[in-house]
Amino acid sequence: MKAHGLFLHYQRRHPAIGMRDSPTGMNDVPELVHFEGTRAQEIGIARAYDLGPQRISWRCHLLTNWMGDDGFLKRLYVELRRFNMLGDTTWCKGKVSAKYIKNSEHCSDIECWGVNQRNEINMAGQATIVLPSRGEI
Repeated sequence: MKAHGLFLHYQRRHPAIGMRDSPTGMNDVPELVHFEGTRAQEIGIARAYDLGPQRISWRCHLLTNWMGDDGFLKRLYVELRRFNMLGDTTWCKGKVSAKYIKNSEHCSDIECWGVNQRNEINMAGQATIVLPSRGEI
């Protein structure tokens, strides 16, 4: 099958699966709302917006940089609360909310969030990180 042949075959069997672009009349994948402002506007969003999993990966990057090579990200919970429009800036932040030992693991609970340039929280959540004790390093 040629490039994109499987999708083309699927689209022909299910014509409503795509999203029709008003200016061109072309039918394409709905994910274009993340890249093209006109597509986002067709579903009522002002501009193209980010992919949620990308923003969640930023959160993971913040946490894994903080914990270092010897830490382990045990639990991650993220809520995407606002659209991150194309051109927005997000600062990922966090603070340790608890430290404890559970089942011989030295755990740190982290409250973490993202703030955009309008000082709006666009994601929030928590994480648990297992760190080596000072005697284990």
